[in-house]
Amino acid sequence: MLFVFVLDLRHAGLALAIGVGACINAALLYYHLRKSGCFHLQAGWFKFLIKLVFALIVMGTVLYYTMGDATTWLNYSLLERLIYLTGLVLLGAVSYFATLLLVGFRPRDYIRRVNR
Repeated sequence: MLFVFVLDLRHAGLALAIGVGACINAALLYYHLRKSGCFHLQAGWFKFLIKLVFALIVMGTVLYYTMGDATTWLNYSLLERLIYLTGLVLLGAVSYFATLLLVGFRPRDYIRRVNR
């Protein structure tokens, strides 16, 4: 798969090939764990995934509208790029986790307690 994407898309193809390969591996793992009976979805997983997908959409939208265009980035110095990129990463993280809190995501609800 790497060669299919890299020949045409270069470095973006490398990232795409890695992402697609990871998704295929995750799907195969899920399929075989379900088939062998080692893994069963518990109640609430669909609701959990909806919250995560919504937070990802919000984060992606925020970053898309705040990142600017490529020509702006090319005109920045290295220090300006680093500062701006750091700000974007922080903005993305804040928007993601704030959205999760707003939709009612509580990590303690998803942590299984083990009694010893």
